[in-house]
Amino acid sequence: MILARISKAVREQNWFAVCLEFVIVIAGVVIGFQVNGWAAEQHDRGVERGHLTRIAEDLRDDIEELENNAAPTLMRIAAIHLVLESAGDTDFDQPVIFSDQNLAIPETPDVPEDQRDHLLGNINLARTLFGNRNGFDALMESGGIDLIRDEALREALQDYYTQLGSFSVVQNLVRELRMESMVRGHDAGLAMFGPATLDELVAAVQTHPEFHAALRSNRDWAIIHDLSLESQNNAATTLLAEIEAELGDAP
Repeated sequence: MILARISKAVREQNWFAVCLEFVIVIAGVVIGFQVNGWAAEQHDRGVERGHLTRIAEDLRDDIEELENNAAPTLMRIAAIHLVLESAGDTDFDQPVIFSDQNLAIPETPDVPEDQRDHLLGNINLARTLFGNRNGFDALMESGGIDLIRDEALREALQDYYTQLGSFSVVQNLVRELRMESMVRGHDAGLAMFGPATLDELVAAVQTHPEFHAALRSNRDWAIIHDLSLESQNNAATTLLAEIEAELGDAP
């Protein structure tokens, strides 16, 4: 149709009509590209929003699990302190030296009286979290981090999941040392979560140096674990706030 009109205008030497038809054609092409570009942009933004929504859900789960793991970790430290102090150790106010850092001893709750005949349940309980990565993994598999428009948010996502990997390494060490403590407890005649009075645990510490050392190591790594839980929780909370702001879901 357009070509027929242009041919007719040329035969009639109606140059104004020829120019007008060319303008219409070019305008149509430009508008078509713009519409396609807008549609593609809207699609990309929908994909981005979907990925960020799933990552935000993972972060909420991370935060809940991290908070749930904090109290048992502190009680673990408290139970070990109670046994070792009762056995005569007196240096628990000294910071834990970890590489080039001096880690302060966290405040711990008192061990309830009704748990003092079952201290091994607290001592050998090491709850761990390896993080919810489904949303981030889906993002990386579907196109990569470049799907996220905001550069600062891209960097924050990468930093968080890198930190989560380091956090998992700490937790693996905590679990391995828990198993070492269990083995040393077996050498002293103690079941992993079996009943044992405070006096029985004190006697095991005083007569089995390996069990004593294993408890000290577990105490130190429980402190490192506690600080790691707090750091990871802060990172998850901060990243979640950034994602909610990007999605427009911030309170």
